[in-house]
Amino acid sequence: MAEIIHISREHNTKVDSLSKLTSQQRQVQHNFIIQQTLHSPTVGVENFFTVTTKKDDWIRSYKEVIKNKEQGIETDGIMARKAANFILIGDELNKRGFSIPLLKCLSQEQSEHVI
Repeated sequence: MAEIIHISREHNTKVDSLSKLTSQQRQVQHNFIIQQTLHSPTVGVENFFTVTTKKDDWIRSYKEVIKNKEQGIETDGIMARKAANFILIGDELNKRGFSIPLLKCLSQEQSEHVI
């Protein structure tokens, strides 16, 4: 299990400076960042891993939250707040906005077909 925590820029100045190094035109020397140019990979292919998920996983979770709300079952947390921006029409999930038309949500397979 992994936990992702957001740290604001003002509390993480060293990492913010490091992220800006790639977009700079000229090399700027920092006293807390050691720069080294690598000419070959430092890790082998066997050290990489991939994360696989079910293709419709995110759509399914939003649908469940919306259906639970329609049935009167309250859902707490971030997912419930995010699901408030979506609507089910039939069995299709759509994202709604203030001044834009409904946007149909696509699974990864459907989006690859569209592209």
